[in-house]
Amino acid sequence: KTMWREDDEMEHTTMETVKSVHFPQEELIARVVLELPSISDFTADDRRRQWLRKNDFVRIKETAKETAKLARRSGFGVLLNLDESTEDLQENLRIWSRNGNCRRGLEMYIDADHSEHRSQRKYASIDAVLRTQELLRSIQADEETIACKIAAVYGKTTGEAKQFAYMVGKADAYAALKEVVVSSSRRIPKHRMSSMAAIAHGYRDTFPSPSKLARVEKGDPHDTSSPYHGSIAVSHQR
Repeated sequence: KTMWREDDEMEHTTMETVKSVHFPQEELIARVVLELPSISDFTADDRRRQWLRKNDFVRIKETAKETAKLARRSGFGVLLNLDESTEDLQENLRIWSRNGNCRRGLEMYIDADHSEHRSQRKYASIDAVLRTQELLRSIQADEETIACKIAAVYGKTTGEAKQFAYMVGKADAYAALKEVVVSSSRRIPKHRMSSMAAIAHGYRDTFPSPSKLARVEKGDPHDTSSPYHGSIAVSHQR
């Protein structure tokens, strides 16, 4: 089908042809747990309170660019090396989440190799789904079979991304628990400010070197002597 797309970097509008994945309307492999209200159901006051304005996006975008630039200059990309062993990568992500939280969410803009790897995996998974759908349609498979097959293909091709997201979540939980312990006085140090708060308020972090962080970052999240062992934390950093 054909879709109109307006490029943010260009003043003119372009037209491009895109492929799409079709899922059956029936609840064959999924269950609807929540339906979000339409924007038409919101009043003007609701939208003003809950939606960011254009100048908010501009400020966030510029601050994010500056934050990513500072992180690249400081060499923090070494913490995002996906070729590391699982144990080493998890430790690196703990350091990443624990120190300078305004970087969280900007991983793909900080390290070129990390960004390229994730982009390749993303488009490979999309291509695999489209090819599977096309093949199954060519042999006239029913909708339920198509839905289940493409879900299985997508699950397999995105396994690495899900594993990385899980590891980042564990790192965020570790950072949140550490913050609870350290911030008993309720005064949160600037370098541990939540990423959204840091970006929204234009906060620009000062970055110590990754080697220094590796030396000062101590503690074992599996330490059973900790009163927080086995607890589940919801991190405000996400």
